[in-house]
Amino acid sequence: MTRPGLILAVWLGIAGAAAPPPPAPVPASARAPIDGYDVARLYQFWRGWVEFNKGAAADALLAEPEAVDGERAFGEPLLRFTKHHDFGPFLTGEIRLYCREGADRRPVRATCHYRLRRAYVDHEAGPYRGDNPVARWTRESFDGARLVRRLREAGLGPETPWWSANLHRFFDVLPSPVPMLTANATVVRLDSRDCPAMARAIAALETSRVNWRLDLYGVGADSPVEPIAPHAVWTEFTLRILAERAGVTISGGGGRIERLAAPVLAAADACERARQRPAS
Repeated sequence: MTRPGLILAVWLGIAGAAAPPPPAPVPASARAPIDGYDVARLYQFWRGWVEFNKGAAADALLAEPEAVDGERAFGEPLLRFTKHHDFGPFLTGEIRLYCREGADRRPVRATCHYRLRRAYVDHEAGPYRGDNPVARWTRESFDGARLVRRLREAGLGPETPWWSANLHRFFDVLPSPVPMLTANATVVRLDSRDCPAMARAIAALETSRVNWRLDLYGVGADSPVEPIAPHAVWTEFTLRILAERAGVTISGGGGRIERLAAPVLAAADACERARQRPAS
């Protein structure tokens, strides 16, 4: 599993195919079967559910724009990006426009700049890199007996094929991992006034052109779609633009939308690495 750190492969989502992560160590409380149910296997699904909710935790942290003294965020994020891997979404970021507000409540253009935020939880529920708060919570919050009772009440016996049973529906008898993940999340901030390269990349994106043929799925001859590489990190982008005086949202992963957005994130990544480089 790719660690969400300050590396270009994570920013751009270009990590290649790799082997899936191994099963997580199972706590002693989950090793013995209960009424024929393989509790150790159920625990692996629980671990995956905790990992999956990292996306919800990141979204919660970015749900509202941050308050900045004397300025406000105008409009929706210009760019939003969510990174996914085998367990689901694990990092969310956005770039918003901040300006001082004029008497007419419109932005004072000379004061405008861009603020990037990205949120992620850099602890594994496994764990693979030693113990951590997320892994401890994952172990301590798992109640195999309670989950087994819930499954039995739902008519799902020990022989159920769990991969196709939407098992996460029954984790409602266990604590939600979102508050814990939110408390253990990292939020990174970057201002375009401290990163001129990001500002230039956004300005270049402003002058780009989108010239795509509309291809409605199931109507006429569909263009071939390239599947996501197995076990790869991939990024979903959302661009909010103006087109003929109307707001338009473009969302997707890979292909042209990634080529449009990637230079902005590459510039931001370079500024992040320079900021963290020790002074000589």
